[in-house]
Amino acid sequence: MSAHDTESTTFGPDTRAAFMGLILGAIVIFGIMRTIVGITNAKYNNEKPAAEATK
Repeated sequence: MSAHDTESTTFGPDTRAAFMGLILGAIVIFGIMRTIVGITNAKYNNEKPAAEATK
């Protein structure tokens, strides 16, 4: 058995858990980013655009 034998390590007992963690982690990061953007948009909702403010 060589060091590059990947056939036996491609799918192991933790493969399902690894993919679940990857998917759930991506969903959580997306939710955090969406929340930050929503809070930022709400904060600057009443601001005029820069082009209108200089006229």
